[in-house]
Formats: sequence, C-alpha cells, structure tokens
Amino acid sequence: MSIDLSGGLPPVSTRVMNLANFLTESARRHPGDIGFVWGEKTWTWAEMEARSAAFAAVLQGRFGLKKGDRLLVQSANNNQMFEAMFACWRIGAVWVPANFRQSPDDIAFLAQSSQAKGMLCEASFPEHAAACDGLGFVVGIGEGLGEDYEALVAPPPRPAPAASRSATR
Repeated sequence: MSIDLSGGLPPVSTRVMNLANFLTESARRHPGDIGFVWGEKTWTWAEMEARSAAFAAVLQGRFGLKKGDRLLVQSANNNQMFEAMFACWRIGAVWVPANFRQSPDDIAFLAQSSQAKGMLCEASFPEHAAACDGLGFVVGIGEGLGEDYEALVAPPPRPAPAASRSATR
C-alpha cells in the first residue's frame, strides 16, 4: 500500500520557522567560533554553514530534491549526517534518519515507506544501499559508494593567481 505524501499535512499556522536558520544565524554571529566537535576534529560555525549550504545546493541542483522530498540517511553519527540534516531543512526536504543497527531489509522498508528520493549512506553499509530499490541517487560518506559526499561539498578550486606585470617585464 502506498500513500501519497507529496502534499504533506495542512499547516496549523502560517508562521514559518526553519531550523536551518539556526545554523545560518550562528555562522553570521559567530563565524570563527567552534560550532561542531567530532572527536579531535572541530568545525567553525562558518565551515558548517558552508558545507551544509553546499550540500543543499547539490541536493537541489544535481539531484532535483525539493520541498517535501525525503532523503534517507543510513550512517553512524558523524559530521556529514548533521550537515545533511541542516541541508534538508534548508531546502524544505524531509531528513529521514535510520538507525545504523538496522538490517538492509529494514532500511529497504524505510526507503519504500518514506518514499525516499535518495539516500545518504556511510560506505560501510553497501548492502543497505543495494537493498533500496527505486532511489534516484545515493551519496556515499567515505569511498566506494555512490557519489562521494566530500567531493560534492568541497569548495571550488581557487584560480591560480595571475602573474604580476613586473614579473613578466
């Protein structure tokens, strides 16, 4: 049985609050402050905002994810999972986190029942991604599964500086 979830639920209020604004405002107010800690690694608010915004742009521009669409997430906790959460909220998509201890069959059921358009999957769970039929795309956290998350959110390379006039004379 399939239920059409594309229309969502009617709003209780016309006031809108998007939790992605929390990240944007924190980056605006405290860009150089530590915003996220994972083990020994830290990210500033500005870095988290940039990575989340980059992934949101990829989800919309490359994969066509839009408001109300669902992104299934199969991963143990990591920074990419949280960045994806803010990216989904930013574009109005629904972030569908799964428990990393679930079986591939459980994840396949979640993909089907949530009507997920795509999946963010840690590379250590290839059998979970393979079990999900009908997904439009898979983004991998780590190498070897789908499109690489880190490559998708990496800032564009800076152009080489032009040679100065004095050096060419």
